Amino acid sequence: MNALTAKLFGAAAITMLLLRTTTCAQDLSKAKPSDFGIKSKKALDEYRAGMEQMRFRDYATALTRFRAALAEEPDFVHAHFHAGACVYLSNLSRTATGGTFFKGSLQEAVPHLEKALAAKPEEFVAGRFYLAQAYLQAEKYTQAAQEFEKFLSSKPKNKSEAETAEKNLRFCRFAAEAVKKPRQFRPVNLGENVNGPGVDVYPSLTADGAKLFFTSRREGNVGGYDRIAGDFTDDIYYCVKQSDGSWSAAQNMGEGLNTKMSEGAARFSQDGKQVFFVMCEAPGGHGSCDVYAAEIFGESWAKPVNLGKNVNSPYWESCPSPSYDGKTLYFVSNRDGGLGGYDIWESKWENGAWSPARNLGPPVNTPGDELYPFLHADDQTFYFSSDYHTGFGGLDFFRCVRRTDGTFSAPENLGYPINGPEDEHGLFVDVSGTKAYFFGRRKDTKGKEDVYEFDLDAAVRPRRTPYVKGTVKDAVTGNAVTAAVAVQDLATGDTVRNIRSHGGEFVLSLPTGKKYAAFVEAEGYLFSGTPFFLDEAESPPFYEVEIKLSPVKKGAALTLRNVFFQTGSATLSAESAPELDKVVRLMSANPKVKIELGGHTDNVGGADFNLKLSTARAEAVKTYLMQKGVAAERIVARGYGETSPVAPNDTPEGRAANRRTELKILETDR
Repeated sequence: MNALTAKLFGAAAITMLLLRTTTCAQDLSKAKPSDFGIKSKKALDEYRAGMEQMRFRDYATALTRFRAALAEEPDFVHAHFHAGACVYLSNLSRTATGGTFFKGSLQEAVPHLEKALAAKPEEFVAGRFYLAQAYLQAEKYTQAAQEFEKFLSSKPKNKSEAETAEKNLRFCRFAAEAVKKPRQFRPVNLGENVNGPGVDVYPSLTADGAKLFFTSRREGNVGGYDRIAGDFTDDIYYCVKQSDGSWSAAQNMGEGLNTKMSEGAARFSQDGKQVFFVMCEAPGGHGSCDVYAAEIFGESWAKPVNLGKNVNSPYWESCPSPSYDGKTLYFVSNRDGGLGGYDIWESKWENGAWSPARNLGPPVNTPGDELYPFLHADDQTFYFSSDYHTGFGGLDFFRCVRRTDGTFSAPENLGYPINGPEDEHGLFVDVSGTKAYFFGRRKDTKGKEDVYEFDLDAAVRPRRTPYVKGTVKDAVTGNAVTAAVAVQDLATGDTVRNIRSHGGEFVLSLPTGKKYAAFVEAEGYLFSGTPFFLDEAESPPFYEVEIKLSPVKKGAALTLRNVFFQTGSATLSAESAPELDKVVRLMSANPKVKIELGGHTDNVGGADFNLKLSTARAEAVKTYLMQKGVAAERIVARGYGETSPVAPNDTPEGRAANRRTELKILETDR
C-alpha cells in the first residue's frame, strides 16, 4: 500500500547530487579550511566525514557530521547546502514505478538551503530545486514558484528535473489562487471503534449507510503477523451504524473472505453482498497483486475468484471499483500500455465474462500516477487521485463526468483544503452525495493511517441518488425469499441494477429523473414488476418497499404493470418489452404452465369499443409471447373491457389502474 503514496519529484536529482558530492569527496583530502572560507580545521574534518557518508547514502549520519561542522563554523556555506540536501534525500523514497515521494517533512532543510543560496546561488543550483520542494510542501506557494522559476532560468540540463520543475511550477500557480477560494472541509476521524493502532484504509459503505467496510492491519487478523514485512497482514473489516449514529466496534469479515494472505482495497456492492478486492502473491495469481471477487450466500462467503487474465496481468493490479450497475470494473495497474506509472483501466461485463482491460487514456490518465477510481451511484460522477493533473503537489482528489458514450470530461481539482500538499487517498462518496470518506495521516490520527469522514462541499458533489431498501416475501407464508432483483430503465430497456435479495433483503440506489421498472424473480414464484419514477426535485432520500411473490399454482395471478399501449390502440409500446420478456422466462422455466392474458380498460369510450380494444390488446401480448417462442396452445387471450375495475373510474389515477393486462395461471404441475 505504501507505493500508492507516489509523487514524481525528480529522482534524477539524487544521481546528480551524488556525482557532485563524490567528486568533491575525492578533492577533500587536500583541501584547507580557507578553500571554503572558514578557519576551523575541526569543521573541515566533520564536513569531510559527512561527505564520505553521503557517498554511501547514509544521509542520517552525514547530517550529524554537517551539523557538527556548523556548530564550529555557523557560516560554513557548503555544510549548509549539504545539510539541506541530506534532509531532502533522507526523506526521498522510490515507488514501484520509478517515481519518488517524500516520507517526511523537508522543513529542516529550509534554513540551510536559504543560507547556501544566499551566499553562492550559482554554485548550488540544485539547492533551488530542493528549496522549492520544501516550500511547496509547506504550502508557501508564491515562494516555491519563485524558486522553481529561478531553477528553470538556469536552464538545467537534466530533462527529468526540468519537467518536474515545470509541473510543480504549474501546481504552485494553481494553488496560490485556489487557497483564496477555500471549500468546505472539516474531516472527522471515525474514532477508535473504526481506527486501530495500525493501518486503516480504503473505506466504502452500503447504499443505506448501515455498514462501513475498510482494510486494516491489526492484531487478530487471519494472517497474523508477517515477520518479513514487519507488520500484520491486511484483512477486510466492517462496522455497523448504531442508532445514535456512531459506529460499532470493528469486526473482521472472517475466514473465507480473509485468508493467511493479505486482502485489501475492497469495494462492495450496494447491499454489501458482493466484493471486489485485491490479494497479493496468492497461489494461482497472474502477477504480484491481482483483483478477486466474492459473493456471500446466507452467512458464508463463497471462495474468492480471480478475475482472470482479461483483468489481471503479470504486473500489479489494485484499487478495484465496480460501477453501480455492475457492468464496468475500474481498477489500477502499472502494466505495459499505460500512459504513466499507475493508470486507471476498465473492463466490461459482457456475455458472462470480463472483457479485455482497456486503458481509460486521456483526459483521465497522464504521464504521472492515477489511483483510487470511484464512479458514484449517479453513474456519471467519477472521482480519482492523481499526482500529475494540476493540483497542490502529490496525490490530489479530482472529479470528472462520465458521458453516455463512455468518454470523460476534463478532470477538476476538488479544491483547497480538501486537497493540500499531502497525498489524498481513496475518496468514497455516499449515495446522497453529501458525505465523503477517505484515509490518510493527520494530526489526530490514532494509528499509522486512519479513516475520515467529511461533508462534501456542494460545488463538487455528484447528483443525488435515492436508495431503495426492500424485502421479498412469500405472499402465502410471509417467509423471506431469496430472489433476483433487476431494475430496468424503461426508456432504454437497459438493466441498470442487477442484484440478489440475500435472505429476502436488498439495497440499491438509482439516479433521479428517470422512469424505472423493478422486476423480482425467484424459482417457483410468479415474478413481480413495479414501475416507478424518481423525480429529481421531489423524491425522498430513500424508499422502503415490501414485495410479495405468489407461488406458481393454479389460480395465481399478477398484474403486468409495465405493459403499455398507445392511446386508444392495441399497439404495444417499446417500454413493454422488459416485462413481457419476464413472462417468456416464466413460461420457459415452467413448461407445464398454461396462462390466460386478460385485457382490461377504463370506462371511457363505450362498452363495446372497450371490449374490442381489451381483446385486441390481450391478443397483441399473446402474439409477442409467441414470437419469442411460447407455444400458442399455452396462452388464452381474453378481453374483459370495462367489466372488472379495480378502482373507481372518476379519477385519472383510478382509470389508469383499470387499464391493465393481467396474467392468470390456468394449469400447472405444481
